Formats: sequence, C-alpha cells, structure tokens
Amino acid sequence: MLGALVRPRATFAQLGALPRRTWWVVFLILAALVAAPRYLSDQKQQALALQNFAPPQGPSEGFGPAPAPGTLAGPMDNPGMVAPQPSPISSVMSAVGSAVGLPVHWLLMTIGITLVLIIAGGRAGFGDIFKVLLTASVPLAMRGLAQLGYVLLMGQPLGQAGLSGLMMSTASAINPSAAPALPPVPPGFGTLVLTSLLSQVDIFQVWALVLVVIGIGVVAQVKTAKAALAVLLIWLLVGVLYALPSVVVGAFAT
Repeated sequence: MLGALVRPRATFAQLGALPRRTWWVVFLILAALVAAPRYLSDQKQQALALQNFAPPQGPSEGFGPAPAPGTLAGPMDNPGMVAPQPSPISSVMSAVGSAVGLPVHWLLMTIGITLVLIIAGGRAGFGDIFKVLLTASVPLAMRGLAQLGYVLLMGQPLGQAGLSGLMMSTASAINPSAAPALPPVPPGFGTLVLTSLLSQVDIFQVWALVLVVIGIGVVAQVKTAKAALAVLLIWLLVGVLYALPSVVVGAFAT
C-alpha cells in the first residue's frame, strides 16, 4: 500500500507476485477506513438532531404550561411528542453500505476498463485490472483517515461529499429564499446527475484515478493517453450509474 504512493510503477509491475491472502488484508483495511468515519459521522448527525429537537411551544391541550425553550417536552407536556433517539443500526447499515460499495465500484470499473482495453488492443486480464483498482484505492484510505480525524477531533459530522456543495451554493445564489411562501422546486435531471458526480470528486479521488491510469498503463502495456481515456470514460459511466437512484427519487419528488 505504501509502494502505491511512493513507487507506483514498480508496485503495479509486481502485483501478480502477491499471494491471495494479501488482497483480503488490503481490502479489509480499505473497507474499515471507509466505513469507520461514515459510522461516526452518522452518530454525530443523530446526536445533533437530538440536541436541536424543539417541541411545539404553547400549552398542549390542558396538560400544563409550555416547556422552556431548548428543553424537551415530557409526556405530561406533549403526550404525542416523542424525541428522536440515536439509531446505531442505521449508522451500521450506512457504514456497511459504504464498505460494500467499494468492491462493487471496483467490479464495475474493472468490467468497463477490460472491455475498452480489449477493443483498444490492451493485454491486461480481468484479475490484473481488479488488483490495480484495489491498490490504487490507497488514497481513499487516506481520505478515510482524514475524515476519521475530523469527526473525532472536531466532534462534527462530515459535510457535503466531494464538490457537491458547489451545486447547493449555486442553487442558493440563483434562487435565494426571498419568497418563503413559494414551495421549493425539485431539482432537475441534469442537476441530480451532476450533483452525484461532483460528490465523488475530491483530491483523494483524483489521486486514486491517476494511480489507476499508471497501473493500467503498466499491466496492460498501453500508452498513458489511452489508459487515461479508458479510465476517465468508465469512471464517468459508473458515476452516472451511481446517480440513477438519486434521479429516480428526484423524479418521484417532482
């Protein structure tokens, strides 16, 4: 994993000599570093939601005076009001989903890059490309470490993923909340797809893609430009595929 960062070409050239159990260790390390910050971030988010929980003000059907601002209503104040409780199960499911998403993403990328290389005359096999993608994900593990440190040190949940916050900022600038009486306008198809793609873009993901290009060039013995074109094309297609659930949900909302 360290070799992928300091000597990527030499490391990718020696991937075939590694035993199979090594790949399981690498995968477990990467999965843990992706899942841990997601779990802790979700727990922090639920804790903040509980702190910001504000029951309706005013007397509640003759059951006593209204609770003080910032306090939770008890059963005698608001019998039907139930304060939200942190759910570790939902956080675990979110973390597991992030970990499982790694091999799914690698598999889709491997299939696409393999097909493109077959058309372009590359020599790499399916297993070689999959190993390249796994090894090139080391920057994503570094991102997980950075996120884990942020959540633990700052005590705050993670913000918008990647550059997706740019879409929210742009939407706020174009359509400011000057007319609160108007209902919110659901985002369009292009906005949903672009937001999903931007959520996957950050410095660590770009670093990982650069390593994938280097690795494909080594194992498939193709020029860097051809490897970069294949990787970028398949990454965009997989990104659009990942955006489909958001598009479907947005279509129903519309």
